[in-house]
Amino acid sequence: MKYLVLLMLTVGIFIYPVKILQIKDADTFKTQFEIFPDTYMVRNVRLQGCDAWETSKRRRSVNVTDAEVVLGHRAKKFVEEKIGEANQTTLIVVDIDMYGRVLGNIMIDGQNLCDLLIKNCHGLPYDGKTYGEVAEGCLNPRL
Repeated sequence: MKYLVLLMLTVGIFIYPVKILQIKDADTFKTQFEIFPDTYMVRNVRLQGCDAWETSKRRRSVNVTDAEVVLGHRAKKFVEEKIGEANQTTLIVVDIDMYGRVLGNIMIDGQNLCDLLIKNCHGLPYDGKTYGEVAEGCLNPRL
């Protein structure tokens, strides 16, 4: 099944209705989506285009503060509420990241979840290498 996903990703971008099975933190999810009729795939998905505040101090690549962990739990709750209220949740598969997760965009009723996170002070723009600025009026707990 892993090779099927890799083959599909080399051909282009795919869009699937998605079921969120678990919200790990505000930018990482365990999902289920139908790739062919009656053929489902369960994959971890990492949002493309943003980095939400962390819910744990375990992350080594960023200095995670206590303040960030508090904001990370708020961000996760924000996502739980948005997904719980959603009429339609869609996954746009873009790539596979270095950890083997699907890299993509989750759309909630037509709105990009990353855009919602950034706009509502729950994270930063992130292109995989560099971080953008926090939205106007938001605080950055990593400073």
